[in-house]
Amino acid sequence: MTVTASLANGQSVTFTLTEIPTEASVVLVTSPAANTLLQGAANSPSSMPITVTVSTNGGQPIPNVSVRLVTISLYASPASPTANCATQAGADAGSVLTNSAGLATCNVVFGRVPSTGPAPNNPAYLRVLIGGVEYFLYPQNYDSAVTLGLGGPDGFAAPPNARYGLMVTPATPAAVQIIGGNFQCANRGQTIPRSLVVQVLDGSSPPNPVLSTPVTWSVVPSGTAVVTPMSPTTDSNGWSNATVVLASELRCGFGASDRHDHKWNNGDLQPLCQRVCYHYRLGLGPRW
Repeated sequence: MTVTASLANGQSVTFTLTEIPTEASVVLVTSPAANTLLQGAANSPSSMPITVTVSTNGGQPIPNVSVRLVTISLYASPASPTANCATQAGADAGSVLTNSAGLATCNVVFGRVPSTGPAPNNPAYLRVLIGGVEYFLYPQNYDSAVTLGLGGPDGFAAPPNARYGLMVTPATPAAVQIIGGNFQCANRGQTIPRSLVVQVLDGSSPPNPVLSTPVTWSVVPSGTAVVTPMSPTTDSNGWSNATVVLASELRCGFGASDRHDHKWNNGDLQPLCQRVCYHYRLGLGPRW
């Protein structure tokens, strides 16, 4: 059956609902086997799809039944690894639907948060939720990765009394881009007003942010400023932030051929923020 919500201008959305048959239904995860470990890089597809069949006890296929993944972790948090079905056209985000033969194929896509250690440290698990939404009928079972209560009208949990292991490895960084903080000015000894922000991306199309990736910051010429990263690795957005404090006595170095490094001279520097350093190269006059 369908339920439609409409506006006076003709715009509408339609919900598809499936009535559970009076006859007992059969839900079967046909592959992979229960307790299989699904492992792959963050933001990437798994090579191992999960297939589900839904039918009546008499063998009649049931179409348009939603299938999605529920990630289970004894230490669940926004920093926990996840995986979802690649969204099928016409289905809710992260879900697929059974076809006329009662068959659904969930092409697993790993989330962007990597696992915190090699299996079995800090394990995460998956179960398949069939014909329901992510609502826990029995919240007291939430922490049980084996007996998670997803039964009744809120859907069927599969495989029965079992689960799939989940291990997400870090994505490979492919590119870095500036998010903010470029082209700022400050007096010597002062902190640049806004922090410098970069984002690390993977090689997907479109690219995804890469979490927990170290970023190295450096200054040229050396010694003209102190850069302090706000964290050693990228955050949940793939961002790395750093504060910059200009040295109180900045020195310029332009190579081994230079014979002198001269300190800033307030009388000689014109108030142009692009002129960060002031240097005399013998016989060439001032260098900006």
